[in-house]
Amino acid sequence: MASELKGRWELHHSDNFDNFLKACGLGFVYRKIALGVKPSVHITQDGDCFEIVTTTSYRTNEWKFSIGEEFSNYVPWDSDKTHRMIAEVEDGKLIIKVLDSSDEEGSPVFIREVVGDELVLTQRLGNVETKRYFTKVQP
Repeated sequence: MASELKGRWELHHSDNFDNFLKACGLGFVYRKIALGVKPSVHITQDGDCFEIVTTTSYRTNEWKFSIGEEFSNYVPWDSDKTHRMIAEVEDGKLIIKVLDSSDEEGSPVFIREVVGDELVLTQRLGNVETKRYFTKVQP
């Protein structure tokens, strides 16, 4: 259930993150900085309304949305342009899809789910995928 996502989480490791950042079009320097950043994520939920605040030493990104309703926000690797997005819950996973991507690889998808005692964030762009694993530090 998506309510399991609530709480404060800290990144402890990622799989295939550098290749994913390459697919997003990021250069070497930005990728090396991103690989060294350990974000903290705070997720709150009130019914179908979610707020996801991701904080790093460089910036804070906040997404507020309701399930099934279109919203606009930035994708983490492109803070110059807002994108239309929509969120849905399926099999206990919170899935956020970018609706208006001009990326040749397709539209980015963000999937958050709790697996065991970890929050797993799967980010997908075309056929490139990264998984980022977070540990709960506060309910």
